Amino acid sequence: MPRIKEPHAQDPRKLESGKWQARLTYYDPDTGKRHETAQSFATEREAKKWGREQEIKYREDPNLKPPSNETFGEYMTHWLNDVSKRQVQDDMGGLPAPSPKGG
Repeated sequence: MPRIKEPHAQDPRKLESGKWQARLTYYDPDTGKRHETAQSFATEREAKKWGREQEIKYREDPNLKPPSNETFGEYMTHWLNDVSKRQVQDDMGGLPAPSPKGG
């Protein structure tokens, strides 16, 4: 599993058109590959603000956190055997959950 680097905003750069371009570098959580997103603004201040906001967004996005080593099948087995039974017991006032085989 690749180590995921933190997203970061670069300083805005002035384009030939006179606009300011904000850029954010972020990394794919599955492959660790570097990606960049950019947007143009009329002012440097707007560009910096967008960069900071995007950096926060990418840091807070749960999809960008390192994934679990647990397979989907393992997750579902755990959920069916433990989590769903507890929920049924809670709904039934603490009575044991019915057996999945009808017994």
